[in-house]
Amino acid sequence: MSAGSADSDGTEPKLGGRRFPIFTLALWGVLVFVVPQFVQTLNAFEIFKFPLGYFMNAVGILIALILIAIISALWQGRFDARQGSGK
Repeated sequence: MSAGSADSDGTEPKLGGRRFPIFTLALWGVLVFVVPQFVQTLNAFEIFKFPLGYFMNAVGILIALILIAIISALWQGRFDARQGSGK
């Protein structure tokens, strides 16, 4: 469906339904591709006797990605229910 096309009931799709998935995809990309670029800089700090860069790559990013996936799924379910497509 293109941006200007109407749904089967003739209504225009709402732009608000596209903002959150785009935001989560951008956040996902930053966590996966940008944060690891700063590992050497972040290793100057320690958390639980581990360098921060290592800690963020091994634990922090994985937890953040799981949270993003859960929040995105919950949001999509509510959005579908409001749009009536969750039948």
